[in-house]
Amino acid sequence: MWRKVKLDEICTKITDGSHNPPKQIEHSDFIMLSSKNVFDDEINFDKPRYLTEEDFIKENRRTDVQVGDVLLTIVGTIGRCAIVENLVQRFTLQRSVAVLKPVHDLVLPRFLMYTLHNMIDELTQGARGVAQKGIYLKSLKKLSLSLPPVPVQKQIVEKLDAAFADIDRAITATQKNIENAEAFFKCILQKYFASPKEDWLKGNIGDFCTLKSGHTLKPKYELDKGELPYLKVAD
Repeated sequence: MWRKVKLDEICTKITDGSHNPPKQIEHSDFIMLSSKNVFDDEINFDKPRYLTEEDFIKENRRTDVQVGDVLLTIVGTIGRCAIVENLVQRFTLQRSVAVLKPVHDLVLPRFLMYTLHNMIDELTQGARGVAQKGIYLKSLKKLSLSLPPVPVQKQIVEKLDAAFADIDRAITATQKNIENAEAFFKCILQKYFASPKEDWLKGNIGDFCTLKSGHTLKPKYELDKGELPYLKVAD
């Protein structure tokens, strides 16, 4: 039977990283990560903050990241969630990431991760702040979620893992198809333009076209809705 629980009822600890990160050094074996290192079901170690061993030990008392912990981004980009699968590289965290330590007899880490993924709208709406919105730990701990028995969690996780694996394969295949199409298109262009014929005209682009440029509008002139579209480079 599914039941409603608060997040702090199924975790032994919910905390966030350092609010005042120590000064970084050029390089070391002791690192601190932030929300820019946490993605959906993925943790990367690109451009971490390197710490002295002394600073790392001090900061790590707060988070003490372990295998099976769930990381959740709670400042800036909110709602990205991943599981600590291994600790080949030990790390501590900045304030932008929360560490959830689930009670494994009550909730599977991957089920908790998927549940939080599904609640991203609720998490975002609960964020507070002016310059940069964030979720306060007090609110996070009282987050209400639906929890089935562990055997049911396991079934759901297996189905979701399989579904996302299929999606990843489809994305890879699509990217490969795009690469093949681009290569074919380039080949066709080269076929027709690499060796111009003797009767082709040659000149500057201005000889064959009237050239005009657009204008950069000030933001105050842009509207969310309207009848006249204004296109930018990104369009």
